[in-house]
Amino acid sequence: MSSLSSSPTSLGDPLFPWLLKIRKSTEDVCSGRSSGEDLDELLYECISTHKEDARYRNDVRFLKICFLYLEGSEDFESVYKEVEENEICIGHSLLYEWYATFLELKGFWIRAHLVYQTGLSREAQPFDRLKEAHSFFLQRISKRTKPSSLVKVGEALFVNPWEASTVDGLILKIKPQLLKYDGYYATNKAFPSKANLSFLQNFSRNKIIDIGGRKYQIKGCAGQGGFAQVFKACIDSNPDEIVALKVQKPPFPLEFHMYRQLDRRIPENQRAAIIARPVASCFISTAFPLPQVHVYT
Repeated sequence: MSSLSSSPTSLGDPLFPWLLKIRKSTEDVCSGRSSGEDLDELLYECISTHKEDARYRNDVRFLKICFLYLEGSEDFESVYKEVEENEICIGHSLLYEWYATFLELKGFWIRAHLVYQTGLSREAQPFDRLKEAHSFFLQRISKRTKPSSLVKVGEALFVNPWEASTVDGLILKIKPQLLKYDGYYATNKAFPSKANLSFLQNFSRNKIIDIGGRKYQIKGCAGQGGFAQVFKACIDSNPDEIVALKVQKPPFPLEFHMYRQLDRRIPENQRAAIIARPVASCFISTAFPLPQVHVYT
């Protein structure tokens, strides 16, 4: 092993010796020569050593090591959180495909769906592969909740919310109402802004975005939600008017509709204590996917 560690390959690639050790340890576990504790310790040490190394931030080999450790960890959510925090392969579709599949096998369907949505909102590459994986996932969930498993109530059956046709049909049905909502804008043209919303990142400070006649100046990234990044922005360059700007792709107009429905049901003097609702814009494209934008006070 020492000769391997001093080879030209290992000198230029410090991860290489770890890969050899991990492979041997994995073979020992499979053959019954090891209980797996040594492998877990080895994986942990490797991740701790290289998680902040920029050379491996987009290295799928290192991502595989992280997932090998994640699969054997009881606290897998913390492991995935660390992967996200260190931005390991966050631009690669495999990150979202693997974790979503892992969650799906454990029965966490909604969480798996959110992981796919996060990858799609970040336009992880290859994007078409991720879209296809998400589509297959929705088909699998749909088959598991076919009408045969639905309960009949009166003359109606419960609707499968995962069915793409159900969502599309509902959006088509509520479209006339959507167009009447204050703050809702629909377009099939390029987004009218000075910044490309699809590629906003933490470094997009002071970018100006025009939405519905108002200018939103990005002051920084406030965090990552289940579906999209959230940015802190001030309105019309007024530092006293601060809002949270959520940019989501692909768009989900049903969410906009649900907030407006909540407005109708919750007294105005109680809304602020219960929800932060979108008060500005939602952009939907019929020609190609544009981001959806929500602004929260």
